Amino acid sequence: DERTGAIYFLARLELDQEFLGQLEGVDPAPGMPVEVFIFTGDRTALDYFLEPLTRSFRRAFRES
Repeated sequence: DERTGAIYFLARLELDQEFLGQLEGVDPAPGMPVEVFIFTGDRTALDYFLEPLTRSFRRAFRES
């Protein structure tokens, strides 16, 4: 955010019908603010550093 300096990422979420049935007293609407936890895999700084090298090795041994 330019005004506050807060870092954020835009994400689009879709709730499945089974989960919506579990919500009691909540009527979700488009644009409603939510708090979401997005789980990604565990990666170390070394993983990020070596990714270009490992990606090029994977590409080098493919046919196409």
